Amino acid sequence: MKKRKLLGLVAEVSDVGPVASGCLWFQPDHPRPVILEMDTPYIMSMYTEPAYRRKGLATLILRGLIDVARKRGYARVVLHASRKGRRVYSKLGFASTPEMRYYIDEEKHRH
Repeated sequence: MKKRKLLGLVAEVSDVGPVASGCLWFQPDHPRPVILEMDTPYIMSMYTEPAYRRKGLATLILRGLIDVARKRGYARVVLHASRKGRRVYSKLGFASTPEMRYYIDEEKHRH
């Protein structure tokens, strides 16, 4: 956090406390053509308490995290969406990508 590689936004309700949050991690990335940044802004740990869902809090937090990345000069952000979160992300213009995964050790993956 001191290096400003991770930040979080929290939505609070008076008399209740935190009810929604999300983080932006500037994760180290590998070099590749076209994308010149060596960090990728990665949105993670998005959560909204069930009683406060469908009130726009996740959207507000996402917009704030995207704005931070934009102000730092990044051209994109990435995230891995849960099935429940896809609707929120799609409404803001996030697109699915063809990421693939191979499990070397299925047993280790289950734990």
